[in-house]
Amino acid sequence: MNIYIAVEEKKREFYAKLLLGFESALKGNQVYIGNIMPLCEKGIFKPGIIHLKSITPSNKRIAQMKILKKFGFIITSIDEEVGVRDEGYGDLDLRYGYKTVNLIDKLFVHGNFDYKYLIKKFNKYKKKIVISGNPRFDFWRKDFKKFFDKNDMPKKKNYLLLSSNLNYIFSYKSMEDSIMVLKKGGYFKRGSSLKGVKNDKVRSEKVLKKIDEFINIVNKNFKNIPIIIRPHPTENPDKWKKHIGFKKNIEIINTGNLSDWISNALCVIHSGCTSGLEAVVRGKTAISISTKEVIRNHLGSNIPDKVSIRALNKKQIIESISALLKKNLKLDFQRNKKLIQNRIVNIFDRPAYKTINETWQEIGNDALCNKNNNFLIKIKILLKNLLKYFLAKRHQSFKFENLSYKELEVFKKRIVKINPKFKNIRFQIIRYDLVRLYL
Repeated sequence: MNIYIAVEEKKREFYAKLLLGFESALKGNQVYIGNIMPLCEKGIFKPGIIHLKSITPSNKRIAQMKILKKFGFIITSIDEEVGVRDEGYGDLDLRYGYKTVNLIDKLFVHGNFDYKYLIKKFNKYKKKIVISGNPRFDFWRKDFKKFFDKNDMPKKKNYLLLSSNLNYIFSYKSMEDSIMVLKKGGYFKRGSSLKGVKNDKVRSEKVLKKIDEFINIVNKNFKNIPIIIRPHPTENPDKWKKHIGFKKNIEIINTGNLSDWISNALCVIHSGCTSGLEAVVRGKTAISISTKEVIRNHLGSNIPDKVSIRALNKKQIIESISALLKKNLKLDFQRNKKLIQNRIVNIFDRPAYKTINETWQEIGNDALCNKNNNFLIKIKILLKNLLKYFLAKRHQSFKFENLSYKELEVFKKRIVKINPKFKNIRFQIIRYDLVRLYL
């Protein structure tokens, strides 16, 4: 059977999608992972199951899904974070609509929180909705600890990891371009507003001010502690470097996997970031510097802030870092376990990558088993790339850095610790942003 797994933000999604793909390939499927949508909607690939990272009901997404259905594809999806971080349901309303839920075959969700809301809102389609969790969060499980072997980690250790998630401040896109994306996606028709976007930017500026204050307090009182700033995938690290300037103990690092950087950190510092939630689940310390105003206005999100230690002023920051260095800063995970479990089912129950793959096997059929001519596809892609080269239309997306066999081999070396059978999986890079997995 053909399985197509779409990736948009490589830094954030790729390991999770590879895990899904390795499990699927182990079942004998031909798996394609990466920027797959343009090739599928043009009919270059044979029909199969296509797994999307979201089904936001924009005109573009609706048109794409209709084309896929016309070609005979089965469509599944799980949103990357909606339902995990926010206390309210606003983002669920923005990301799901009747037209796309009608077109999808299976909609995977993170936990009971989003499941109960969605089956109530889309009661007619409740049989399509499956509680699976997200494979991205499988890496937070206790049985995945061996994936983060010390030999596979970054060489740096004992740093404060400051995870950024600022809206419209250091973005690759201009404010005007971001607004245009929201307009085209129909967000302003489903509850977002231009005023809300501008308010988000103002609140982001306030968060940046808190980050600057935090850095200054740490540098004056704990001069030997290195700080690593990890920009969000949508943030331009060069803009961060320009803002910070030269400080001997501070590095802006956007390479590698975020979970690896969390593994070697003394602590994760954040303002409503999912990285704070990950740190807590994985037994690390997380400190939130979100002000009450920021939380109230939903920049970042409430859940990561709720489960973290709060440090909002100079006194609290100094006390928290001092306790951290003395190993006296402890989080009561049990106090937050129910809250987290309600949002992310696969941390404690069945792994998401298994649930999703089992569902794919159930809904698949013989019509999805026609093999692609991979040699011919590579030739078509090569000719298209040559044409772009001569027309000077080359474009490298900040969302998807070029694939390499080295990074795939490194992932395979690590993931066989989870399942030794994964050693039988082979891969072929078809394009700089597309890989095939197979037995």
